[in-house]
Amino acid sequence: MSGGPTTSANARGLCEFIDASPSPFHVCATVAQRLLDAGYSELREADRWPQQPGRYFTVRSGSLVAWNSGGRLAPFRIIGAHTDSPNLRVKQHPDRVVAGWQVVALEPYGGAWLNSWLDRDLGISGRLSVRDGSGVSHRLVRIDEPMLRVPQLAIHLAEDRKSVTLDPQRHVNAVWGVGDTVGYFVGYVAQQAEVTAADVLAADLMTHDLTPAAVIGADASLVSAPRLDNQTSCYAGMQALLAAQPRDVVPVLVIFDHEEVGSASDHGAQSNLLSIVLERIVLAGGGTREDLLRLLPASLLASADMAHATHPNYPDRHEPGHPIAVNAGPVL
Repeated sequence: MSGGPTTSANARGLCEFIDASPSPFHVCATVAQRLLDAGYSELREADRWPQQPGRYFTVRSGSLVAWNSGGRLAPFRIIGAHTDSPNLRVKQHPDRVVAGWQVVALEPYGGAWLNSWLDRDLGISGRLSVRDGSGVSHRLVRIDEPMLRVPQLAIHLAEDRKSVTLDPQRHVNAVWGVGDTVGYFVGYVAQQAEVTAADVLAADLMTHDLTPAAVIGADASLVSAPRLDNQTSCYAGMQALLAAQPRDVVPVLVIFDHEEVGSASDHGAQSNLLSIVLERIVLAGGGTREDLLRLLPASLLASADMAHATHPNYPDRHEPGHPIAVNAGPVL
């Protein structure tokens, strides 16, 4: 990553972005704020959209689409990334008491490498759906305190000291107190969010490691951070959109939730979110569906995600004919 002031600034910017975004909902909030600061306007899907070009974005749950349209119909140049990362998420009925411990039941989300979550200070982030006077509203939640810890089994009690096998149903639950009374975890989170627990209709909560992102190495050539997959691409795509000039194309950024679990939700990559937005961009520019169908073959979408660099301790686990080096450019 060594490469002068610009590279260092990008690395610091990435670290700040990741620290601000512990959940997919926070990723969208972080990107949305950056876009608003740059002069973009937010559009809601249920509203009538302006019939003139401009810089806009829309948010659907943990996904976001942003674009910068000029004054004429033009093909799209799209960067796609995803807002979610493997982690441990809070079950819908999380409260347990086990052997005098107050426990919060967690479950793996995506391809979480369970060993890496043991014996860490974990905060809580996500979103509460809350009953209010006009219906249902959503409140972002972020608790950056060492709320939870998933305790590792002591080596003295292990059946096999050379390996550890974790059962996700039994071995990744977190302790958060002691006593014989079942705690009320969602109620505690609601209190921290300054809402009434009885008004909480649903909670989408997840853990995040409290260790901040950092630039490391004697030459400051590396970034150590959680959620690099795929907040790195979200950050790069956001920066690219902010720097883009429409000219003969329409630059678009789309960041989807739920990639880690198949993308088959109402706001995942298999949903109608992107296709609807692209059609509405064309309609707002005075075009028709025929124009959309004509522009799509001339458009380009780059699916931006992360790749595994060749591991220095396990080089034999990689394809020897295709070594991947860090700081050596994109992996195709």
